Amino acid sequence: MMPRFETGIKPALVYLCCGVFSQLQHMLKGLRSNKHRALRYAITQAREAAGLTQRVLAARMSINQSIIAKIESGERRLDVVEFLKLCEAIGVDAREIIGRVMERHETKRS
Repeated sequence: MMPRFETGIKPALVYLCCGVFSQLQHMLKGLRSNKHRALRYAITQAREAAGLTQRVLAARMSINQSIIAKIESGERRLDVVEFLKLCEAIGVDAREIIGRVMERHETKRS
């Protein structure tokens, strides 16, 4: 048996769900943007150039290897603090990674 809603509650739930869906859609678009792809590529290239596996990098950051895999595959986003910690663990300057992203993005736009 379905619970009955008072008038006004059901539309509010629909509005809330639509808002959440819209935010999820926006987040997914960000994960698939050219800049995000360029960031993931730059991070992966820096890790590999440093001779680090995902497992070793994850150990340096005290996180699970699957998190590194999700970051590199685009399943998970990084916040700024995590990005800085990741760069430090790789041994690369965060500005260098950002520079690579901007350079790659500008090249694709030209």
